[in-house]
Amino acid sequence: MKILFADDDISHEPDKDWMYTELLAAMKFKDISGSVDVARDGQATDNMLSTTEYEGIILDIQMGAGETPLQFLDNIPRYRIGLEILKKIIRGEYKNNQKTPLIVLTGTAVAEDLRELNEIEAEKNSHVKVCMKPIEMEDVLDKLCELSKSL
Repeated sequence: MKILFADDDISHEPDKDWMYTELLAAMKFKDISGSVDVARDGQATDNMLSTTEYEGIILDIQMGAGETPLQFLDNIPRYRIGLEILKKIIRGEYKNNQKTPLIVLTGTAVAEDLRELNEIEAEKNSHVKVCMKPIEMEDVLDKLCELSKSL
């Protein structure tokens, strides 16, 4: 299973980052072979989704844009960047299938974002699930696997 893990809370030293190492450990524990690509901002996330097809996506909706934000990310508040990327995924604007299993992570989402996420989740998007931080990566991986099996 090839997974994209897009979250700006992932450090640049993967061996010291609990979320990344916990996800890899959970994959090994569950005998899931595959790899994890890490994106640490909106720009990297957009680039990876534009060039690579993933079997699962874990996406933080509140992350930075990157050093030189892409045009569609420019002037978008930090707390909405992941949400804009999520909308592009659902509209089929990336290399991925529109039904790629997707876990949305959020810690302090504002009410408007949660309302939008609930609408996205309800409208023919049974492959999208929202998880509130703090999270257990094993639980996130379980949800991702469940979504994969249901498609």
